[in-house]
Amino acid sequence: MFIKKTPKGFTLIELLVVIVILSIIAGVSSSIFLSVIRSNNKSNIVNEIQQNGNYILQTLEGSLRNARSITVPAVIGSLSQTLSYLDKLNQTVNYRISSGKMQKQVGAQWEDISNANSVTGVYIDPVSSSFQLLTVSPQSLRIILVIRQGSSAPGRTDYQAGTTFETTVSLRDY
Repeated sequence: MFIKKTPKGFTLIELLVVIVILSIIAGVSSSIFLSVIRSNNKSNIVNEIQQNGNYILQTLEGSLRNARSITVPAVIGSLSQTLSYLDKLNQTVNYRISSGKMQKQVGAQWEDISNANSVTGVYIDPVSSSFQLLTVSPQSLRIILVIRQGSSAPGRTDYQAGTTFETTVSLRDY
């Protein structure tokens, strides 16, 4: 009586098929993983831009609505990177767009009110952003802010984002 031996192990063809299948799965998985990472980076950049833009606009709107008068820009239709107004206590308040930042003058010092970190913060485009006086009675002001990711952020596409914020604020007529 003969006992038939069954071979133990895998053939070369079976091993090659498994390697090909695992390679395909690894390729698809890594592509999906990289896509998720890129989306997360883009989402964080857009979130930072929106938070800074909304904060700046809320700060300006809240203080401008109670202002007595806008002194700069002084001419209807003129664009300016500087905003000066008299608050309800007749004190001069100054804002400016300078070196990619929104700043407020406090005493003799200028303080950043936007996140000015060159990598994780935002850059406010001083050429495209402006304050524009629209009417004089009551005074109303258009604020346009063009904001993008920080100036030293990586140049990859997943780190590139920007948006334009625009609002019009009318002063209460005292």
